[in-house]
Amino acid sequence: MSVSAHNRTWIFTSKGECLSAIRSLAEDAAQACGFDEKIVFAIKVAISEAAANAIEHGSPKGEEDTIQVEISCSIDDMTVRIKDNGSFQRKKATENDHLSTRGRGIYLITALMDSVSIQESSAGTLISMSKNRLDP
Repeated sequence: MSVSAHNRTWIFTSKGECLSAIRSLAEDAAQACGFDEKIVFAIKVAISEAAANAIEHGSPKGEEDTIQVEISCSIDDMTVRIKDNGSFQRKKATENDHLSTRGRGIYLITALMDSVSIQESSAGTLISMSKNRLDP
């Protein structure tokens, strides 16, 4: 992948073992897109978290389901789309949220990426996230 426009899509079985491969793809793509080491790490963490959520929460048939990972790099940004087969459950804030060690994935993704959107449909959930190549 180079800084010129490029787009690739992969299909993964909905298994936790696939996360390592997804992290590697994210890292390779971010490096090829020209991001520095700090931003590459942030992108890798965000993609890993989104993929883990898709596997854990977006796979109603478990390992029979798949998740789709699409990564594109342009002169302006790197965009990642992760699609699963589940329905997105918005987290409702509770009084004891500060005690939980779970449920912070979307907040983490939003903090690490420049743009994040979640589209829900009967076919599944699509999270799109992008990181600008230049400061906005």
